[in-house]
Amino acid sequence: MFFEHFGDLINSPNGVSKVRSLILEMAVQGRLLDATESSKDSAQRLIESIALTRQELIQKGDLKASKRETSAPKSTPFPIPKNWNWSKIGYFCSKVGAGSTPLGGKKTYVAEGIPFLRSQNVWNTGLVLDGVARIPAATHDRMSGTWVQGKDILVNITGASIGRSCVVPISLTTANVSQHVSIVRLLDDRLVRFIHLCIISPYFQRTIMEVQVGVSREGLSIARLKEIAIPIPPVAEQEKIVAKVDELMALCDELEVRQQERRAVHVRLNTAALDRLTAAETEPDFQTAWTRLQKNFDTLYTLPENVQALRQTILQLAVMGKLVPQDDRDEPADNLLNLMRKHRDEHKAELKGVSVLSQNTSKSEERLTTLPKGWVEAKLSDFGVFFGGGTPSKQRAEFWKGRIPWVSPKDMKVLTIGDARDHVTPEAIEESSAKLVPSPSLLMVVRGMILLHSFPVAITSAEVTINQDMKALFFAVPEVADYLLIACRGMRNRMLSRVERSSHGTCRIPTDEISNFTIPLPPLSEQKRIASKVNRLMAICDQLEKDLVEQTELSGLLSYATIESVLGQSSSESLSSKFGPVVPITCEIINRRRDPRRPLGRTKLAKLQYMVQHRLGIDLGITFERHAHGPLWTGMFPLINTAMKEGWFTYEEPTRKGHTGKFTPGENIQPQLDACPQIIGDKQAEFDELLNLFDTLDTKQAELLTTLYAILHDFKKAGKDPSEEEIIEDFYNWHEEKKKFNRKQVAEMLTLLKQDGIL
Repeated sequence: MFFEHFGDLINSPNGVSKVRSLILEMAVQGRLLDATESSKDSAQRLIESIALTRQELIQKGDLKASKRETSAPKSTPFPIPKNWNWSKIGYFCSKVGAGSTPLGGKKTYVAEGIPFLRSQNVWNTGLVLDGVARIPAATHDRMSGTWVQGKDILVNITGASIGRSCVVPISLTTANVSQHVSIVRLLDDRLVRFIHLCIISPYFQRTIMEVQVGVSREGLSIARLKEIAIPIPPVAEQEKIVAKVDELMALCDELEVRQQERRAVHVRLNTAALDRLTAAETEPDFQTAWTRLQKNFDTLYTLPENVQALRQTILQLAVMGKLVPQDDRDEPADNLLNLMRKHRDEHKAELKGVSVLSQNTSKSEERLTTLPKGWVEAKLSDFGVFFGGGTPSKQRAEFWKGRIPWVSPKDMKVLTIGDARDHVTPEAIEESSAKLVPSPSLLMVVRGMILLHSFPVAITSAEVTINQDMKALFFAVPEVADYLLIACRGMRNRMLSRVERSSHGTCRIPTDEISNFTIPLPPLSEQKRIASKVNRLMAICDQLEKDLVEQTELSGLLSYATIESVLGQSSSESLSSKFGPVVPITCEIINRRRDPRRPLGRTKLAKLQYMVQHRLGIDLGITFERHAHGPLWTGMFPLINTAMKEGWFTYEEPTRKGHTGKFTPGENIQPQLDACPQIIGDKQAEFDELLNLFDTLDTKQAELLTTLYAILHDFKKAGKDPSEEEIIEDFYNWHEEKKKFNRKQVAEMLTLLKQDGIL
């Protein structure tokens, strides 16, 4: 079954990574070698040899006698070959101990000195010395108990990288280690490679997560590390297993390179095909380019990024006049332009007191070189009246209890806006720089870091007000709204080329650049044909992305089943043992979060599950692991699959990249909801408050808050009072994905956690 589905497995989400884990799992279970490769020797002889070595060292005073001198662990987690033995990892070591931090901490670091190894230097693939801290030789000498030797195994025992491990190369002759890293020094150097494979195997990592105190910090005590059971094969068999693992991991490296190359080729082919469409100057050239694209459609659009590029090209073609044919019977666009200017001036007279953008000539104003027949050139200021934004005083709580949507950039994730997360009163608008924006208007973000890569725009379907990072354009002729939205999206890159950055990094588009931004304007009848065609083509893109998501989901389920089959695990048995109170609580969360304006995706659900168990103290009977997006119970994914079969709830994958999936209560959800009050008990008010809090957060904010909470929670549980710098360092050490948050965002959320009493 494994080889039959191998192609599907490696091409599933994180497929090669799953194969790597499977290789390690089979290696420590003694299932990687066939019968002819297995050793005829017994591991018992090795254990007896280690026992003699230990006794000799104890007699010499080089090793302390342990009260738990036996090598046998309390339990054996899985079957192993007959010639193998179970032992405790500490039994094979002359040293298992944590490092220490020099008095003065980072203040003692020097430019030239002895390498001081910290958790960020320890990776499963090896020791990373780029940017390694260094301490003076005199300090190193005083810390002789934590000197590092070649062939030591280092294991991170606290922090977000708990469990990460590497072997110290022989070439590193002198080094020291911090208190967040444990030195595992073996009595027999021949065992180093195999025991390191055990430590980084899924089995050992699961065990660490089970015995540690928290999710991220103060996890693994030295005493618990020593007691972890490991399978021990004969030395000769260890060497063969290590060689086989190296061989298979090298093949995985090749697979990853090939996948990356194949993906890069598909992206380049798609880019070239789309460039030919936009560059075509004649109708025959355009048709030739389109025919070529159609022939390779099934090959090109197997990647989400290619579908995104297709969307942008459709929008570009729309504003180039290449998406629908021109019709000589259409009323010329210059008549429409004159009408817009006339109505705009009338609106200016009516809307007294509104701050209107200047119409001075832009320093970077450019004229469109070619326009389709019947089209004219217009400026954004020709389309209507501009409104600025403002923020009512946050100190006046009564201002924020109204019904008028106050739109900010965080709401600009949809193309039509009729509501917002925040609402204000008419008095708030009267007593601030905010203005009531009539509908329909075009909203745009003109300041913020999002302008590094995006230009968010949307059309209003109701009266709103906006914050100071946005502008609104009230249409002089409402019928042009659909086309202008398409044009602004299609000309995104040209607008982003006008973005300026201040000395402290803030992005903004100057007012005159917005006012004088040129738009190709077609006749109104053609605008309607363009909008209709764009909508049809975007629906095709939606379906393409939905199909890709479904294929990815199916591929992931297949790989899950394949790996379980290889390891001999029963899917139904393993799942049933994991489900308990988490099912009713999950159903209650989904049942309460049905507002389409505040969608609940899988990431946000995972964070709520964590906060319910760790913040509210409601035992859901589940264990969380470190994940790129924060604490995660991996059983959530099979739970969703089971829930859909049982009718508890359904889950609809997002149709577009960057959008959120949709949970819907199922027909059989009521019995689960009925079980909730007993599980929640006297924590109902806190439960409601937690759900309300998450209602105000987007997915990234929920991820940031929960990850920081996990780090802080575990610090406190360990009786430690960390500095802000230690918390932030731990945050970025959680996973490389955390680099998407800047330090200001992390610090601000940390302040919110403390001020609001969430911790």
